[in-house]
Amino acid sequence: MYHGIIGAITWLGIAPLAVLVARLLRNWPGWMGVHWKLQLLLTTPLTVTVVSLGFYAARIEGGTGFDSMDTHKITGFCLLAALIFQELIGLWIHLSGMQRSAEDKAKNGRWPRNYFHIAFGCAVIATGFTQVRLGMTDYGVSSTTYIYGYWM
Repeated sequence: MYHGIIGAITWLGIAPLAVLVARLLRNWPGWMGVHWKLQLLLTTPLTVTVVSLGFYAARIEGGTGFDSMDTHKITGFCLLAALIFQELIGLWIHLSGMQRSAEDKAKNGRWPRNYFHIAFGCAVIATGFTQVRLGMTDYGVSSTTYIYGYWM
């Protein structure tokens, strides 16, 4: 139960909020700090917690967590790996962009790696949405509950 609740809050709420901060508050000087703190200090630890709770739930049912690798479990591992990769890309962009002048940024716009970070981030968020839906479908949560939970 907590696995699903924390997963839904993380991937239907916190992670998209971090993306919206990056997208909509670009002109605010503090957007970057809010964006990376939401991702690194909330989304990642909560995702690790969700994966751990998934293992715990599988053990309660008498399994190991690896004995029946269904789509939901495989997607969960891939989502965690993609999230960590996405954060490393963001760190790389941030650290390597520090040497770039403000004039160069204004003149040349974003670099391709920034567009990759954006596109990959959108794919990670979409995977998170899909993962919540997969878990709810696999474990018998109704569509009505899903829709209600999504909009609340």
